[in-house]
Amino acid sequence: MRRVLAMMLLSLGCEAERATTPQGHTQRGAVSDATASAGTTGVASHDNAAATSMTSTAPVGAATGSASAAPTPSVVRPCTAPSLGASDPIDGRSDSALDRCVSPTTGSANRATHCGKGDVPALDLARLDEAVLPFDAATEAHVKAIAANGKTQGRRPNVFGLIGDSMTVSGAFLRPFAREETTKLAPAVEQSLTFTKGNVIELFRGVEAQRVRGVWRDSFSVPRAAKVGARAPWPLEGGKHAPVSRMIEQLSPAVAVILYGGNDAAYRSAPVDELADDLERDLDALLDRLEAAGIVPILNTVARHGDAPGFDACGPRSRMTNWRIAVQTNALSARVVKIACRRHLPLIDLRHALDAAEGHGISSDGIHPSSYHLGAGILDERGLRCGYNVRNYVTMKMLAQVAARLP
Repeated sequence: MRRVLAMMLLSLGCEAERATTPQGHTQRGAVSDATASAGTTGVASHDNAAATSMTSTAPVGAATGSASAAPTPSVVRPCTAPSLGASDPIDGRSDSALDRCVSPTTGSANRATHCGKGDVPALDLARLDEAVLPFDAATEAHVKAIAANGKTQGRRPNVFGLIGDSMTVSGAFLRPFAREETTKLAPAVEQSLTFTKGNVIELFRGVEAQRVRGVWRDSFSVPRAAKVGARAPWPLEGGKHAPVSRMIEQLSPAVAVILYGGNDAAYRSAPVDELADDLERDLDALLDRLEAAGIVPILNTVARHGDAPGFDACGPRSRMTNWRIAVQTNALSARVVKIACRRHLPLIDLRHALDAAEGHGISSDGIHPSSYHLGAGILDERGLRCGYNVRNYVTMKMLAQVAARLP
């Protein structure tokens, strides 16, 4: 029963749309206008995993019949991100952390329910910008190599794709930017999102990416390679009809934003390293596919798991409790950092960004991000106290960073 309830929570908000491509093909695309609201989280016990260093070479493959991009030179790069430095009790991410559970509180959930209302602190973009990791030399070279390969395959620099689970299906994620009337940027935000090619939202808004029900839509509003409840293997399932294959054929984007880990952490109890290894294997397969197609992948660390109804706070190791799911989610989020480091890929430390919002940016269901009551496209001192608004800002910030490197 608890697992059924969890799947119901993960399934909040989903709508399927019939999509027609510029070539006249059709697909079923997951499109949602549902948004999660209100906040959560709490819990206890921590153990910090030390940041490590890794040396690797991440070659860029090419699809059959296309030119190969040059491999990235091996470098030593610290595998770290701001969220790995978190040391609160809720940040435990090892099996030993499961022995020190403390019942989560509801205070943070109540705060997130009212995110952006009442008194709010001054806008602190510097805190959010920490989550948009700058490129080191190896990442810079690798991104440019993927993009050069993509140019030979006809990838479109003003089109991006979105890959993930319910947090990507949600209409609160980026969709408000498709319309000027649902977008509001504080002056400092507008300045932050403007780079050499202009404002990054305007770079993509209104660009004909895909024809849906007879109407051209831009990257913000086209169907996504996303599914409620999806885990990392899903986008490659189905062979030539796999969601990612359809996205590549129909959008031909130069960039893809990826978020997996929440469902991968919640679907079973297992040693945390085993779950993290599974995620790494599945993400590597997805990343190989995208890089070979000349599409620059943007990875995200994983939002926290909070106090989800239907689960006990604590319990034996064999049971799926909120604390176990939280620890497993923490471990998978940390592994994403290592994957991005090893492969020299752009990384948004979404977890770190959401920690700056009310109640860690999580809604009252303990799973999905919260959203500002006036809309997730409101990026000002009030809107950026809410989860989806924060995710929208850091995503556009990273898209600007990548777009600046595209040919």
